Amino acid sequence: MLVLQLIRITTADYEWLEGEPKDYGFRWNKIAATFLVAEQMPFLRSVLIMRYDTLLAEWYFNDGSNDTDFHIHSASKSFMSALIGIAMREGYITDLDQKILDFFPEHVDLDLEPEKSDITIRHLLQMQAGLNFNDSANEWYAYSRSLNWVNYALQLPLVHNPGEGWHYATPQTNLLSVILTRASNMSTREFAEQYLFDPLNITIDYWYQDPQGYYTGGHEMYFTPRELLQFGRLYLNNGSLGGGQIVPANWVQESIQDYANGQVETDVAMTSGLESDFYKDTGYGYQWWLKTMRGYTSFSARGLGGQFIFCFPEHDMIVVTTASGSVTESYPGQYEGIMSLIEYNILGSLIN
Repeated sequence: MLVLQLIRITTADYEWLEGEPKDYGFRWNKIAATFLVAEQMPFLRSVLIMRYDTLLAEWYFNDGSNDTDFHIHSASKSFMSALIGIAMREGYITDLDQKILDFFPEHVDLDLEPEKSDITIRHLLQMQAGLNFNDSANEWYAYSRSLNWVNYALQLPLVHNPGEGWHYATPQTNLLSVILTRASNMSTREFAEQYLFDPLNITIDYWYQDPQGYYTGGHEMYFTPRELLQFGRLYLNNGSLGGGQIVPANWVQESIQDYANGQVETDVAMTSGLESDFYKDTGYGYQWWLKTMRGYTSFSARGLGGQFIFCFPEHDMIVVTTASGSVTESYPGQYEGIMSLIEYNILGSLIN
């Protein structure tokens, strides 16, 4: 059995784009084994590895390709975070502690809990608004079929007072997009194209809009794997790329601080019934996930099914994955399988 495995590794037909794996700090046999594990995943569409700002591996599986735009699900949230940071720099938003109801005067007559008047932009960014929404398929159907998404979100009950807990809920990020549109007098897409996409030389193939025409903030953006890699490069380089400071450096650093106070694992287990080692010691910043993996810090954009942008500052490395999956359908263990590929196979391939 060991001999057969060795033969498989030594004959693995994986592509390495620059030099030899050891030139970039990887063990060739571990990288070959990583490729073999990846190609056995029926849900995996792409794996891209960049280190020292050099694209080293660009693997496509099943129906994945370099020119296919993928629905990145909740990895969209990290793009929304970048847009809020840019809006702060440009003066469209001046205070993260501004109350969000200032942006929704037409909703003052709603029968809202008094505590909702305390919700701020910062609370939305940190997933601390307290809106009781669990991102389940049934809740998604009710939310997405409502005639007014803002109205629906604002009338959700509170699971905790604003700022007094952490609870992941996508409607919070969608509210950020509406706030950006109202603050800038531009659609979120127009704002993104002017200040983020064009400077990064990326395009968005498709972007969903709610019944009022607001672009979603927390889901249903479509990008190619290389465009996701470009966004990862931007954040790994502290918001600067191509000689320009696209996202303020201080915003990048604020975004990758932990504001969840150790509540991520408990919240995920409570709302989804999912208990996984991959949520242990996980933090949350401004729409970015934080986790120590094999002793090294990482920050990541994560979407349902394994749409990932993982940045490892200490390794000067980015890993991008895309995969199949939807709210109602995915392979058992898909998310954990791709997380394991990144943590144990790719990180485990490093020489130091």
